[in-house]
Amino acid sequence: MAASAVLNTPRQVALWKSPGGGKCHVMLDSGINRLGIGPEQFSAELFKGLNFDILMSHLASADEDSDQNSRQLKRFGEQSLQITARRRSLANSAGIMPGQDYHFGLSQYELLTLLGQRFERRWT
Repeated sequence: MAASAVLNTPRQVALWKSPGGGKCHVMLDSGINRLGIGPEQFSAELFKGLNFDILMSHLASADEDSDQNSRQLKRFGEQSLQITARRRSLANSAGIMPGQDYHFGLSQYELLTLLGQRFERRWT
């Protein structure tokens, strides 16, 4: 498996595109407010010409029953309809627990592997 760039800012997107780019992943800030391209920076034009593999985000309150999760799901869903990526990922391990709407076919599972006991007690 080869390493791929994960682009987190409009500047990184521009730098990646300038020499011709290549396959990459893009992180959107759907509400975590510390990582990814924010809604105020988002535009379909920004991503034009990128060879996307994974469009991703991260839930800020995945292990909590929070309204923020549904707001992030909505924002990520709306944004992901405007650009083309081979795969999409919103949920880490805890983020898959609220239901299939959060799965998007690819999840970041490392946390559940490490803290499986905690989640097993909470959701069973």
